[in-house]
Amino acid sequence: MLEIVARMEGDVPVIGLAGRLDAESSSLLETALNQALSDSVSVIILDATGLLYTSSSGLRVMLAVQKQLKQRGGELRIAAPKPDIRKVLSIAGFLTVFSIRDSVEEALSG
Repeated sequence: MLEIVARMEGDVPVIGLAGRLDAESSSLLETALNQALSDSVSVIILDATGLLYTSSSGLRVMLAVQKQLKQRGGELRIAAPKPDIRKVLSIAGFLTVFSIRDSVEEALSG
């Protein structure tokens, strides 16, 4: 099960994730990210503090949004991923695709 809490920090959407991001729940993340994508948004932060697991379906959703943001000169920043999530990102070769930060505060500061 995946819980998603969306909030704004100034003009930056922060999408908090808790639980498991898999094939079943990836559509929930896709919906939340698409809602956060407005014409003026160039940075979205995924707060991965509570994320316990991600499958390739979850990575696909993240990558699709990253591509959209890159076209605007922005990026998807992943904040505070647990070691297991960081390992999945590493194995998938995504540590250079996404901006990984140790905290939401660090992600907000650039």
